[in-house]
Amino acid sequence: MRIALRCIYYKAVMPSCDIVDMDDATWKEFLHTGGNKRKEIVLKLLDKEWLMSYVKEIVWIPLEGQDKLKEI
Repeated sequence: MRIALRCIYYKAVMPSCDIVDMDDATWKEFLHTGGNKRKEIVLKLLDKEWLMSYVKEIVWIPLEGQDKLKEI
């Protein structure tokens, strides 16, 4: 599963967005957990585990299937 991800930090706003690819097992774990566990999963995939204490929350949007949308 591919998601667009933005981290919201305690004292800063970062305008950029990361694209993260997850295998099915990781995606299911991501969906069925919350809070700190989601942050751990995402930051591990981004190789930014050191940011854990600075991230307040994460905002994500699924990107899978976007190629199937048609303009009306």
